[in-house]
Amino acid sequence: MAMVAPLVAAELHSLWVFHQDFRLYNAEIGGSYFFNMGHEVDWTRVVCLWVLGCGVPAFLTFCALLPLRRLVWYRWLVWLGCVGLWTNVLFQSEVALK
Repeated sequence: MAMVAPLVAAELHSLWVFHQDFRLYNAEIGGSYFFNMGHEVDWTRVVCLWVLGCGVPAFLTFCALLPLRRLVWYRWLVWLGCVGLWTNVLFQSEVALK
């Protein structure tokens, strides 16, 4: 659950960016293609950035979920809150390139 929360947040953020069709390079999923303007994408770098980018939020989500491991409803509510938190963090960290 903890590892999936940042991935779901990145997917929601990317879907919204593609829906807006504005500044597509800000999308977490697929944004590196638009950032490189169609040039060759170094997939090793992309995978490493994903592991590092999702590792810290996943660890923090795990720490939030650990005390609730026996309380199913509360655990799901906290997990949804973490997805909302990471989605908000992604929206706040968008940049505008000139």
